[in-house]
Amino acid sequence: MGIYIDNIPCGHIGNKQSVRIAVPYGPHKIHVTHTTTRSCNDPIFTVTPENPCIWCKAHFSKAGFAITVEQATPESMPKR
Repeated sequence: MGIYIDNIPCGHIGNKQSVRIAVPYGPHKIHVTHTTTRSCNDPIFTVTPENPCIWCKAHFSKAGFAITVEQATPESMPKR
């Protein structure tokens, strides 16, 4: 999956992988793509001094034509 933050490409990630991307405080739009799937819900998460880390997970819709990015908890992230 391709990862874009504020419309800037930030790399790729595979299934059940984790990545840490440093961003400045403030609101940031997350967009994820996979091969020809470009439809994503594009959530906006705000990074603050009180909340310096945001965990997200991405998954395909049941039909596989859209990607949904949701906020996650640290405990729900892959352990590897």
